[in-house]
Amino acid sequence: MEVTEVKRLTKAEIVKETIQYYKTHARGYDTNFGNCEYLTNKGAKCAVGRCIMPTEIARFQDRNVHMSVRDVDDLDNFIEEKYRGHDTDFWVDLQMLHDDTNHWGKNKRGFNLTERGQKFIENHFVD
Repeated sequence: MEVTEVKRLTKAEIVKETIQYYKTHARGYDTNFGNCEYLTNKGAKCAVGRCIMPTEIARFQDRNVHMSVRDVDDLDNFIEEKYRGHDTDFWVDLQMLHDDTNHWGKNKRGFNLTERGQKFIENHFVD
């Protein structure tokens, strides 16, 4: 049986993929409570939640996203292989990009990054 090597994404590639994803998807943000959810009851996912393996996402439900990302020493064991190899601060920053409603403007099918969101990326993500 041949083993296929998975190409790991860089931080820049993950950020770009995240922006593209939210152009056509809901953000996994509960407007009633003003917080992010890894997986909403409507199937929307937060920035980190969309990278977690489907078989592992249940263990993160009902937890504060920022704190649980910081508290998981072995996050690489729970995310899909192509996203592995990045430090906790990267995942916290990616989640902060996602969570701030000022970083996103609604479009017909999802969300576009705002100028403020672009500035956040320029200040926080350097490969």
